[in-house]
Formats: sequence, C-alpha cells, structure tokens
Amino acid sequence: MSRKDLLAACQRLHIRTDWTAHGKRGSKDNNWLRADIVERTYGHGLQWKWKSAAEADAVCVRAVDCCLGGFGYLLSVAQSCLKHANDELTEYKLLCSLKRRRPDDEAALLRSASHWFRLADIAQRMWEIERACR
Repeated sequence: MSRKDLLAACQRLHIRTDWTAHGKRGSKDNNWLRADIVERTYGHGLQWKWKSAAEADAVCVRAVDCCLGGFGYLLSVAQSCLKHANDELTEYKLLCSLKRRRPDDEAALLRSASHWFRLADIAQRMWEIERACR
C-alpha cells in the first residue's frame, strides 16, 4: 500500500494526516497512519503486532472497506460493536488502575463490553449465514 493509498484511506475515514504540537506542524508517517486507521476502526488500546508492512496494509484495507460497508451491512455492524467493546475494555483498564477502585463502575463496564462482544458475534454469524445463502 503506497503512501497515496494510505492518505486516501485516511481521507475516507476522516482521519487527520498531519499533526500539530507546540506550534509546529508536520505530516504523519506511514506507521502512524496505519495505527490511526486501526484505532478508528477497531477501538483504542489495541496492541497490534505486524510481521511486515504488507500485512499491516492488508489489515488496514480490510478495516476501511468493512467500516464503510464494502463487505455488507452486518459485517460493518460487527466491526462497530468490536470498536465499542474495545473502548469499554480500555476504560475498564483505566478504572482498575485507579487508587480508589469503583467496583460498581468496573462491573458495569465489563457487562457492557461483554454485551458488545456478543452483538459483534451475532452480527458476524448472521453475515456468514447470509454469505452462505448466496
């Protein structure tokens, strides 16, 4: 995936391709753009390890197409549910790291994340059934 393709994918997802800090401005490198695409499509706090840039590009292409409905509505819903679940788990980890724990809030976040994961699983299974019926 060339830089031009990465920039086009970021534009389709409305991701900024430049950064600003302390009055300075610059463009993001390819790895930063790939990480932003994965974060936008699958949620915060994921630690993806890629063996090569080609593998990372393949994940990014599938993620962008899935997010924009290229593989169908149900798979787009499943990806959105995964994003919400991962965001809930990230917030749960943040609450667990606090000095004064809040067990009720932690339990609510775990229930919510579990709910989102179940919805993602249902949507993905429905997509598989729909695909098999074609």
